[in-house]
Parts: sequence; C-alpha cells; structure tokens
Amino acid sequence: MFGLSRVIFDYGFERAIIRAQEKALTRRQPNRQAAGGSEERGGMRQISLVDIKRRMVCAPGARRDLDRIVRAGADRTALIDLIARAVITSPDKSPMVRMRAKQRELRSLAMQLRTVARFAVRVASDPDSYLEFLLPARTRGFERYKAEELRQRNSLSPSEAMLRYASWADKQVRSFGKCLRKNSQMERNLGPMFLLLQVHMQTGELFAPELARLLTDASEAVRGKRTFTSGQLMKMFKRHVLPNPPTLH
Repeated sequence: MFGLSRVIFDYGFERAIIRAQEKALTRRQPNRQAAGGSEERGGMRQISLVDIKRRMVCAPGARRDLDRIVRAGADRTALIDLIARAVITSPDKSPMVRMRAKQRELRSLAMQLRTVARFAVRVASDPDSYLEFLLPARTRGFERYKAEELRQRNSLSPSEAMLRYASWADKQVRSFGKCLRKNSQMERNLGPMFLLLQVHMQTGELFAPELARLLTDASEAVRGKRTFTSGQLMKMFKRHVLPNPPTLH
C-alpha cells in the first residue's frame, strides 16, 4: 500500500539515528539524574524520554488504551516510544535537527576522505616514496620493473575504498537533503505522523481516540499545553500520511 518494506526500513533507520544521537548526548551530559531520568540544562529541569514514558503510562486510562491498540497487532515498546518522541519539544531531540547535524557531518566526512585519498594516490605513485627506487640504477630493465612495481603497490592503496566510502557519504547527504525538503512543512507534526503511520501499518486501523488521549497524556508529562483530538489526528492522517507518508527518502 505504501511500499511497506521501504517504509519499515525507513522507520528502523530513523530510530537507529535517534538512538545513536541520544547515546552521544548522554555521554556529554554528566548532570543527568539517574533516579528521576531528568537533567539540568540551562537552569531548567528537562524531562527525559524515559520519564515521559513512565508518566504517560501511569496516566488514568492509558494502559487500557495501550492494551486495545496492542491487541490489534501493534508492538507495545515501539508504540510507547513513538508516542513519547512525538511530544518532545527540546530542539536537540528533534529528528529534523539531528538529521541536519548528521548531514553536515557526512558532507565533511566525504570532503576529508577525498582529500586524504588524493594525497595517498600522489604519495603512492611517487617513486621517491620507496627507498629501493632511489638507487642510482637507470637501465631500461630497472625502469620497466619500477613502473610495474609502482602500479602494483598503488593498487594496494586504500584510496579506492576511501573514495567509495566518500561516494556513499555523498549519497546519504542527498538522501537527508531530500527528506528535509520533503518534510520541512510537516516538521512540527512529524512525530505524530510517524506514529499514525506505524499504528496503521501494524493494525490496519487508526485508533484515533486512543492515540489522541495517549498523546495528550504524554504532552502533559513534558508540561506541554498541546491537546490532541481524534478529529485532528484523522485529518492529519488523511491529508498527509495517506497520500504522502513520511519517510527518510
């Protein structure tokens, strides 16, 4: 219907990117409080993803709504994770912000790999890089041997692998750019849209009333003021997810 295999891969890739970035953030933030799952940043207490999940699940009626969706075929862990991520407003946890940062890193990586690869080719192709070729022999046989030996040694250089990796990084940069352009107008609702798409793929239904209550509970867990309604989610699904499902490509 949506190219399910492509979308499932995209969803897995999205989660892998976010989790890798979260690990990096955790290492850089020594002030995280292990007991409460919260952290101090700029003098303000920020709610962590774990804390959001715990508070949302403990809200009145939340378990009943979750059980109803899970019985229809949804994965409970993925469902709770997507609901929590859909209400995160901290800029450094936004998927789009993370994508832009990773796009910059990949572009820089490609440039540096090409620079090093060109340098490796130049050095490996220079006879003066090999001590035995500095001997004062200049016979025709020695020159033929030197040329053939240079070709063989140059073939062992990692430059070709580095250039292939640089091409891969360029391809990823283009993929990130395409995704960012496609979803720029939907950035605020990208989290809820991924949630709606995943639930519909796994269950064949939308469960708009249940998801609206769960999203509102999660928003309250982060002290947000956003209220979700069944009609709002239905409209979002019909306008954006059905005709143009969010992907990473």
